[in-house]
Amino acid sequence: EAGLCISLQPTGVSFNIMVNAYASRRKVDRAFKMLLEMRRAGCKPDQVTYTTLVKACVAAGQFDRAERLLAEMQELGIE
Repeated sequence: EAGLCISLQPTGVSFNIMVNAYASRRKVDRAFKMLLEMRRAGCKPDQVTYTTLVKACVAAGQFDRAERLLAEMQELGIE
């Protein structure tokens, strides 16, 4: 009997869920690794991705990193 095999590609939504999961547990570096994986998979980070990361940086006291993200958002036209 053959089993059902489903291969799913991650989406921006699924990556955002993972970024949020790591960010909410103050695993900021792991959240940023998910951002890199997101880009490698061809998914574009969006407003949700960036705001989640900015909040995580602020909560962890990483204000310089948060400011760099805000500048990157502005450069990309993400509001």
